[in-house]
Amino acid sequence: NQQLLIDYFARESKTFDLRPGLSRVRVPVMVLGGEEDPIMPPPFQEETARALVNAPVTRHSFPKAGHQLPGDVPEAYFKAMRAFIPASP
Repeated sequence: NQQLLIDYFARESKTFDLRPGLSRVRVPVMVLGGEEDPIMPPPFQEETARALVNAPVTRHSFPKAGHQLPGDVPEAYFKAMRAFIPASP
């Protein structure tokens, strides 16, 4: 729905923020990010990881990658996914 997308970026995207609830997360979380991500740049990735104070966090940063990790760095991305998934309860 194109109108919904336009509305989201015009209004809701300016206030959409999940950070206040991240301290309630208690399950393992993997925070992945490209070092060249224009949507979720490294400082935001780090802030997300720090906000997960009650969860075990695995953090991966991928050089020369943007927001689409499976397309930008498929081998590194899937290696990280395979390593994380068996470790989760």
